[in-house]
Amino acid sequence: MMMPPQAKVTGTLMVFSLRITVILAAVTKAQETMGSFENKSILIVGAGKMGKLTAAQLGNKGLSDIFIMNRNQDKAHDLALQINGKVVPSWDIKG
Repeated sequence: MMMPPQAKVTGTLMVFSLRITVILAAVTKAQETMGSFENKSILIVGAGKMGKLTAAQLGNKGLSDIFIMNRNQDKAHDLALQINGKVVPSWDIKG
């Protein structure tokens, strides 16, 4: 049975909202633990949806470097370009 269009949109918004909530909770916990992110570096493992959302949340925190590691080097490179980050090779990640 087909879902009405509004149900599809609501479901998508709920998933997006949950992703943002998880990322914000992780960033908040990291700040509580580490203090300010000023002049610190971070490694984001994964350049998919969650990696992109995480990078977006960290973009204005004053980090000195954001490193991206992903099995697919092209995706890592694309995200690094978007956020002025750096790609870290992932030779040891098994897929």
